[in-house]
Amino acid sequence: MHKRIFLILLFMITAIGYCQIDDHKRLSELYKLIYKTNPDSIADVVHSIIKKNKGVNITTKGYGILSHYYDNKGVLDSASFYCEKVIEKLKDSKDSLYLSRVTSAYRVLGSINENQGVRTEALNYYLQGLSIAEEINDQEAVITHKNGIANIYLENEEYDKAQKIYEENLANYKGDNVAVTYNTYINLGIIAYEKEKTNESISHYQKALAICNDIKNYRCISKLYLNIGAAYNVETHFDKKVENYRKAIKIAEENSIEDLALLVTYNLGVLYSDKEKYNFAIDYFDKALKKAKQQSNYHVEQYIYEELDMLYYDKKDYKKAYEYQEKTRKVIEKVDSIQKDAVYEDLKVKYETSEKENEILALRQEQLIKDNQIASQNIIKWSILIGFAIFLIPIGFLLNTYYQRMITQRKLNNKLIEVNQQKISGLIKDQELKLVRASIEGQDKERKRIAQQLHDSVGGNLSSIKLQLDNMQKGKTSYEKVIYQIDDTYDLVREISHNLIPQKFSQNPFTALVKEYLKNVQSSSDLTIIFNPYPEDKLNQIQQEVQVELFNMIQELLTNVLKHAKAADVAIQLDHLSDEVKLIFEDNGIGFNMNKNTFGIGLKNIKNRLKDFKGKLYIDSKVGRGTVINIDIPLGNPSVYE
Repeated sequence: MHKRIFLILLFMITAIGYCQIDDHKRLSELYKLIYKTNPDSIADVVHSIIKKNKGVNITTKGYGILSHYYDNKGVLDSASFYCEKVIEKLKDSKDSLYLSRVTSAYRVLGSINENQGVRTEALNYYLQGLSIAEEINDQEAVITHKNGIANIYLENEEYDKAQKIYEENLANYKGDNVAVTYNTYINLGIIAYEKEKTNESISHYQKALAICNDIKNYRCISKLYLNIGAAYNVETHFDKKVENYRKAIKIAEENSIEDLALLVTYNLGVLYSDKEKYNFAIDYFDKALKKAKQQSNYHVEQYIYEELDMLYYDKKDYKKAYEYQEKTRKVIEKVDSIQKDAVYEDLKVKYETSEKENEILALRQEQLIKDNQIASQNIIKWSILIGFAIFLIPIGFLLNTYYQRMITQRKLNNKLIEVNQQKISGLIKDQELKLVRASIEGQDKERKRIAQQLHDSVGGNLSSIKLQLDNMQKGKTSYEKVIYQIDDTYDLVREISHNLIPQKFSQNPFTALVKEYLKNVQSSSDLTIIFNPYPEDKLNQIQQEVQVELFNMIQELLTNVLKHAKAADVAIQLDHLSDEVKLIFEDNGIGFNMNKNTFGIGLKNIKNRLKDFKGKLYIDSKVGRGTVINIDIPLGNPSVYE
């Protein structure tokens, strides 16, 4: 009988072992299918395997596969969820196999945050994954996470740093994971594209494309056709751009890669719109709009409406342009509403948590009081019993009773102190919650006030101007009336913007704010900054709007120095002359060739700001000699004074 039971148990154990081996094998095969066909059934099969097996080994492997599956599908919330599940279950493990799964989860989280533009969080995940990969000597994971860090450099436009890491990884990698190789070629192609080396860029993309075709990674293939199309010059190779974009859409749609299909369809619409092939552009924008709504991608939906607004404006179909302008506004309001709802839900949870904590504190207080009452009653009962039992030693009884009461009183006092502290803590939390709620209510009121002012005043004036322009064409309205209405609208906008000037400019002298900002920059960098304002009292009397713009210009110029100039010293001279304010900004950096370089976004922003004040911008720079920038704002302009 015992022998028979033993054989049955042995058979069951062997069967369970074979089942687990089969499940491991099935999960490995499913992982390979993710980047080939990516069918929806993969998730269902993995979930059924996880449900059947409760062990850590199978479940974490399944969670890891689901994270890659949803990341490849573009369902980033689900991908992040399963990454967190892997980390939660294996974070304290010492086993190298389990730790390799943790480092893989960190890589996917880094990639997700990188794609969403949250670079600081992405870099943090890559660094955590790199630390674990180096600890378990997983060279493939080390290369993968270094590539992720290089991606952050690439997105920050630090191309030389990124290129160095990619080329080192390509040279040092000896593993058989082709994803490491083709991703590196893709990133090298992006860098070459940014450096305007078109042929080199396309060469890198084609090397990656050959690998992805071999392994049938359709997401990679679609993305590469998109990149190759983007690399071609629109003026000289328009047909090639369109050809590659259409290949990208075809592959993305055939393999249910919805996010890429949306992106490429939108890009084709923009391409045809820029070439003034409006019918083709409208067709692709309509397709992209349908996809964006299906994916609840409000940002792309907003971009499509904005493009259609400009398209119909160029076609002089102002009615349609106005319709899409209104749709743009509604999408923006919807996104703002979603964000406000998220803030409200967060506050609601905090409030409910605080209420529950208060209830728990009250229950604890009642329990403590009951416990003390029971303790006191027990002491009295035992004291009476002992008194009757030891009638002959009343003095000892009295001393013992007194001692016990003293101890009880001390415990009671300590517990009351603890309850009072908990009450105080609860009141503080309530007060903090009220302050947060009041702050948000204040912000909402201010937003509503500004929105109402824009709608009632500026919006009304713009509608009136549009109507008068229509009437002008019919000869019913004079040119002078339109100009008067535009001047009135300008004054309203200027009044609103004046009311939005930061409080620090009305509460502090202007030159003191600049000095404080420059002091902070100097303390957190290797720059030596000299600032000479003259005369300070007159500079501090300039209108606050001009002070804000001068402050922003100094910030913009310092940012350019820190990012590009490689300078050690900066000198800033700000003078209030008889008829103008003059800003001279000089650095001893590497300089640039003014005949080759075009203005970046920062300098373009400065030029646009100066237009409002009829100011002028002069730049003098040579390679190896540094840069001198002169900014003049005339004092004769009425907008310069309060």
